[in-house]
Amino acid sequence: MEANSILSSLFAPAILFFALGMISVLVRSDLEIPPPVVKFCAIFLLLSIGLEGGIEAVEAVQESPDLPAAMAMVAAFGIVISILTVVFSQKIFRVVLGFKTADAWATAGLYSAVSSVTLMVAVSMARAAQDAVPEDLIYNGWMVATNVFLDAPGIIAAIVLGRMALLREAKDTSKRVRLRGLLRDSVFGWAIWLMIGGLVVGILSQTFSPSRMADTMQFFGALFHGVLSLYLLELGMVAAKRIGELKEYGTKLVRTIPVAWILPQIWALMAIAGIYAIHLVFPGTLGWGDAFVFAAMAGSASYISAPPALRAAIPEANPAVYLPMALVLTFPFNIIVSLPLWLAVSQALWG
Repeated sequence: MEANSILSSLFAPAILFFALGMISVLVRSDLEIPPPVVKFCAIFLLLSIGLEGGIEAVEAVQESPDLPAAMAMVAAFGIVISILTVVFSQKIFRVVLGFKTADAWATAGLYSAVSSVTLMVAVSMARAAQDAVPEDLIYNGWMVATNVFLDAPGIIAAIVLGRMALLREAKDTSKRVRLRGLLRDSVFGWAIWLMIGGLVVGILSQTFSPSRMADTMQFFGALFHGVLSLYLLELGMVAAKRIGELKEYGTKLVRTIPVAWILPQIWALMAIAGIYAIHLVFPGTLGWGDAFVFAAMAGSASYISAPPALRAAIPEANPAVYLPMALVLTFPFNIIVSLPLWLAVSQALWG
């Protein structure tokens, strides 16, 4: 990847706005964004991503008859990598960081789920690359539809396996895990639900009313990058305000930081390799932007959709342990460092 491309990724407005938010807190600025504005930004961005994914899915299927098979393979790969993330991550959290069983499984649940904000930034970068060379295949907007295949299975696996592990520790096999409730909480949580809803609306409208869908996307498309920048400004402030919570790790912090930074790289690089393999099986259906966006989903850690479900299902886990690791350590590192790295690796693979 050329140096100017790396600089372009590092100094993208969204990343700089996130850094500005963190700096604003560190210098004790009185900057404050009203909560209703933040909520609007989140709703707008999630709907925008879903709508765009639905439109791109319809257009892509119409152009490529092999695409449904590729989509199915990507979805299956998403489920596999999500569950693998849970199983192996909890082992690392227990052995390397010395987490208690409940904390290890809850933290693994966060790392198996998808950070909607990390996904938003990756989508904005992939869109920009595709817009720069519209004649080439770089990014299919439908890739965001696979979000649910990484998010829900990981959360459910973390809760089910975590509860089983806790019951074994307590030597109590009389209680059962209710899968229906877990599935409902995972899929119908507002973040995932908005994205799924936008996806369905995009597919139906693009199929039966493409002209009106185009009019609607003039609003969502024109404001996406600006709203994303404003949202990341707020999240930078939130991350910086919670730095103090890292004291909960005590002497473990020295080991926690590299784990929080390195572990996502493993899953992201595995994700890129998997998408590249599917690209070889179905040539002309996936671009490097698709691998990059998929890596952003696989290598992120959720702090919006996953915590409510995990807190309710594994109340023994300490939120002061698993939330700061995802929000304060992994999330900023991914936004500033990992995304440009994954973009470079994806571009290099596709040549």
